[in-house]
Amino acid sequence: MPQISQLPAGTVLTGTEAVPLVQQNITVEVPSQFFWNLPVYTYAQLIALTPVAGARANCSNSNTGTFLATVSGTGINFVPVLYNGTNWIVG
Repeated sequence: MPQISQLPAGTVLTGTEAVPLVQQNITVEVPSQFFWNLPVYTYAQLIALTPVAGARANCSNSNTGTFLATVSGTGINFVPVLYNGTNWIVG
């Protein structure tokens, strides 16, 4: 199996190759099927949901943009959120 440093410049990984990423400052093109298309909710809509731990969404008016901070009110931040079983957190 080749190392990432052994691949020619401009190599596109399709998601089926197993190539270890062992060097820093490398740009890897990721196919679009690996991106999540998450729903967008306001804070009021998020707290009205009954999610399971691990649920993900986007919050369009979070009070915080700090990674892993608890979203606890409305604000101006558009952030991805994760339900940790108790609270929605930025992540």
